[in-house]
Amino acid sequence: MSRPAFALPLALLLPLAAAAPAAVGASLEDFSRAVGMKKGLWHTRVTVTAAEIRPSPTADPAHLAEVRAQIEAKIGVAEEKDECLPAASPGGPRLPGILLEPDCSYSRLRAAGGRWSLNCAVATDDEMASMDSEGTYSRKAVTGRHEGDITRKGVVLHLKAETESRWVGKCNPPKTIDVTADGD
Repeated sequence: MSRPAFALPLALLLPLAAAAPAAVGASLEDFSRAVGMKKGLWHTRVTVTAAEIRPSPTADPAHLAEVRAQIEAKIGVAEEKDECLPAASPGGPRLPGILLEPDCSYSRLRAAGGRWSLNCAVATDDEMASMDSEGTYSRKAVTGRHEGDITRKGVVLHLKAETESRWVGKCNPPKTIDVTADGD
């Protein structure tokens, strides 16, 4: 399976309530506890509101065309998903509508008084990304605005997105399947 031209770090991207403030230096777990999300089923809508592609002179034309097609198809289109939280996540805590990426280097990580903000920077061998995010939260809802740059293979993508998440109820238990044979 091939990786998309840009793995958008907004899960594309990825419900909260006030407790003690979390600030820079706090862990992702501390941030997650500070916002105090309600456990259960959450509905999240992510919309890319704007994108600008800036190629360098060394950008591969095929990669540039792939990025353009991928991003242009996402602008203004709401992507929605339902997720039962908290969910087991190998990378650490997950909050709908808020990017919590274990590989990020955070220069800002705050949650207090119904407002949250963070800055995430990631650098790998083939990709660099920096995302500023902020929004509001309550125990059953969260909004977010995200803006940043992603650089890969000589192409810089400047991206703006908005997220809305809301608690919709309890999670349904997984369905079980009876595998016993009839007549035995």
